[in-house]
Amino acid sequence: MVNCPDNCEIYHKPVNKINNYVIYDCTFCDHRFVKIEKEPEHVTANYGDTYFFSGESGGYPDYLKESEVLFQRGKKYAEILKKIGIKEGNLLDVGSAAGFILKGFISEGWNGEGIEPNLTMVNYARNELGLNVSQASLEQFESAIKYDCVIMIQVMAHFYDLEKVISKLNSLLDDGKYLLIETWDRKSITAKVLGWKWHEYSPPTVIHWFSAKSLIKMFEKNNFSLVKKGRLFKKINVDHARTLLSEKFKSKLLFKLLKLIPDKMNFIYPSEDLFYIILKKKANESKAYIF
Repeated sequence: MVNCPDNCEIYHKPVNKINNYVIYDCTFCDHRFVKIEKEPEHVTANYGDTYFFSGESGGYPDYLKESEVLFQRGKKYAEILKKIGIKEGNLLDVGSAAGFILKGFISEGWNGEGIEPNLTMVNYARNELGLNVSQASLEQFESAIKYDCVIMIQVMAHFYDLEKVISKLNSLLDDGKYLLIETWDRKSITAKVLGWKWHEYSPPTVIHWFSAKSLIKMFEKNNFSLVKKGRLFKKINVDHARTLLSEKFKSKLLFKLLKLIPDKMNFIYPSEDLFYIILKKKANESKAYIF
């Protein structure tokens, strides 16, 4: 069963129930999560085509409309890595979806491949973009290759087995290599102001909620050191924004107002509740990972 990173069950307390899923806080490690079974079926059930094309449960009305926005985001992150002295090399994009972010990294000189559990997205990445993307979740992924950088853009909240994820990351990266994570900040001002109406409270597609502090702490306890923390402004397709807001606030007036904005328009999301961290794998002195 999905647990908090420190497996400190005596400190768990229920704080809310959304979509019939009880949300727990751990008063010891500050993790917020939903308890579900650690099963691959969770991925199949929740990240199929409905997630990418229906706009339900925190998903996308049409993920493919995000292509240019995500491509540019990949390029921007590649530039950030370059600015802090991280050289191009072998890269793995975890949860690569249709491959738009991966394509952005490749355009900046990285030798990249991706893994993605949704077959429709995998086929698009392969057939339309010519990318090397395999169908797999990180928990199930096996590779003999060691990577210079692993990127996980907005996927930390979806893993059904954090213990296995961190073990995999340690095995996929050589000592001194890098991990880039972008995820949502439950301790942000935006999340606090919106409360349980915050768009990320959408179980079962979202099952973990981190703060920057709790996420960094989790990785520092498991063989990684922090290199950089920051925020990157995010552009979002108006159709995606319309779906998220109307679903959360259930307002017909809000939906009508948002319908006045052209579908093809992108606008800047302030990203106060979104952060990234760049981590470096330390020398692996022990194979025992702490949770």
